[in-house]
Amino acid sequence: ECYYKTDDFAEAIIKYDEIIANHPQHQKAASALLKQGFAFLKLGDTTDGKLILKKVIANYPKTDQAEIAHRKLKTIK
Repeated sequence: ECYYKTDDFAEAIIKYDEIIANHPQHQKAASALLKQGFAFLKLGDTTDGKLILKKVIANYPKTDQAEIAHRKLKTIK
């Protein structure tokens, strides 16, 4: 979160990936994946950003994060 909040999106992506890889069932994993998608979008990488947001929906359906990802995908051109 610190990296994301200080606009170090590349480092945030790496740290979120570590959380997701090491703790995929943790209650914060869906949030980490969602924020990773947002970090890609902040870097201008819409391709990876959309892929990650779709992964949130597929891996964590019926969560608030999946709903946020779905709404965000609708706004991406």
